[in-house]
Amino acid sequence: MIVVPSDSKLVIASPEELVTKSQKIAVADPRAVPAGIYTKEYLTRLGLWQKLEPKIVPTENVRAALAAVESGNVDAGFVYATDAKISSKVRIG
Repeated sequence: MIVVPSDSKLVIASPEELVTKSQKIAVADPRAVPAGIYTKEYLTRLGLWQKLEPKIVPTENVRAALAAVESGNVDAGFVYATDAKISSKVRIG
């Protein structure tokens, strides 16, 4: 699921919007972490991975991706729905 900082004016209604509306996107390491691998596969199937790859900020795990979004260090991030629900500092797209 795509999340953004709760105080952000950014609204992401679909993964395609990440191409034009974001600069940095936190993702659990797509080379080693299951959630990152799934995200890469998902974006590849949508034909977006190559466009978004320069914006990807790989993190150690999903919680680190969540922390990057919470802190505002990235515009958006891919996290599990359960992780998005536990944080008051992010909102879904």
